[in-house]
Amino acid sequence: MTTARKLYAFLEMDKSHYSRWVKANIVDNKFATENEDYVRLFIDAETPNGGKIKREDYKLTAHFAKNRWNSKKGI
Repeated sequence: MTTARKLYAFLEMDKSHYSRWVKANIVDNKFATENEDYVRLFIDAETPNGGKIKREDYKLTAHFAKNRWNSKKGI
């Protein structure tokens, strides 16, 4: 398994398009099933100023991640 953020970084795509890419390729993907192809994660993170935020990520199965990368449907 990998995470959406790790896959996106591996693909070396523009960081400013991450949210749109996740929505199109994971959340709104009619071929993806939550808790089967991916699991939604909420990660506690800290801002540079010391504030606390919850960051969302997705843990992807290897099969799903491989198919997303090979499909060339990313942004």
